[in-house]
Amino acid sequence: MAQYYRGKAGDLLADPLRHQSFECDRLFLSPIVDQSVPEFFRGHDAMSDPRFFEWAIRKWYADNDYDDVEDFDLNLGEEISSGVHKFNTTPAWKMKHKVLGDTGRFFIGVDLGASDEFLVNQFKCWLKNIRKNADVPPIRRLFNANHFSDWHCNRLLPYLDLTFCCKVYKEKVTHEEIAKLLFPFEEQRDSTTRLRRTVSTNALKLVSEEYVSALNTQLSTYPGMKH
Repeated sequence: MAQYYRGKAGDLLADPLRHQSFECDRLFLSPIVDQSVPEFFRGHDAMSDPRFFEWAIRKWYADNDYDDVEDFDLNLGEEISSGVHKFNTTPAWKMKHKVLGDTGRFFIGVDLGASDEFLVNQFKCWLKNIRKNADVPPIRRLFNANHFSDWHCNRLLPYLDLTFCCKVYKEKVTHEEIAKLLFPFEEQRDSTTRLRRTVSTNALKLVSEEYVSALNTQLSTYPGMKH
């Protein structure tokens, strides 16, 4: 993610006017949206992706009259029957995480024939379980003045400015040099340790997709809220 935004920073520096929108449409989307047609067909395109070859083979067997197979039921052999069973029972996000190392958006099916109260309760249960199973911890619901003050005191945004610019212009800078620039009135050893242990880690979190999405959701949901 950091590399992604470094690339965007380079584009902005090279041609500021052309990139002035900076994907605002995507960033201000609600965290809950309908699956788009491109996303639907992108799933089908994965069948020709060599990274999904193992799953494509399992799909071929599942489509050829073996979709109801359970492990070893039809004497298809351990590998085939186990693969078909895994194909039929594995959530898509688990497959994507294993193959790509990332899950992206999580898609679920919703039966609108159920009551709203039941759906909301079931969604809360699903959300709690999926965060645990997919190891996606919840982001704080609201960022407030304490968060912004902490970002300011630890110079998180200036740290990002410096590191991104160095990356764009292919300049090398040490932790000691950055620490001296960000914390000129602190002891060199203390500021360098602070930079390594706290600043660099927390700064990169600010440009993660989770934080950017949470900030934009807060902005669009509570535009007049004061912190």
